[in-house]
Amino acid sequence: EISGMDFLKTLKDPPMVIFTTAYTEYAVASYELNAVDYLLKPVSFERFLKAVNKATALLESVTDPVSIPVAGLNPVDRLMFVRSEGKWIKIDLAKVWFVEGLKDYVRIWMEEGRITMHSTMKSFEEQLKPFSNYLRVHKSHIINLDFVEEVDGSSIKIKGELIAVGSTYKDAVQDVLNKLKFL
Repeated sequence: EISGMDFLKTLKDPPMVIFTTAYTEYAVASYELNAVDYLLKPVSFERFLKAVNKATALLESVTDPVSIPVAGLNPVDRLMFVRSEGKWIKIDLAKVWFVEGLKDYVRIWMEEGRITMHSTMKSFEEQLKPFSNYLRVHKSHIINLDFVEEVDGSSIKIKGELIAVGSTYKDAVQDVLNKLKFL
């Protein structure tokens, strides 16, 4: 008793959809609903395969945890609200220099100052996983690669602050740096 279009409109977090129909008049509406593709019946196998490959490529790009640089995001998508001293404070993730773990607290370092909140590094690291420019370099530090000034085998300098590279993280840090260097 409800059309596919109407059903899709009711979903808060809709999945990827490929519409398959005999009606051309709904094509524009399908793209307004962010449909992956719109197939008109009868559908050839080649056209079906093209739509599936498109959906697969989109799915892989969404699930790749190192594919999204914060600076390239829409300003709204890079915002995070954190609770500190009884207030909710808005943070632009593109402006965070690094995050410091302090046992049951996390301190966020940025130009505007430092914000301390009740959280664990593990929890905060999970929140930052989708963003390619954040890297855990020590049990007590996650850095934003956009602000790295210098790298010395065992430390990284960001805005004048020296951050130790932990032995557990040394190989991962080296892999990332190898991908970024020109020589």
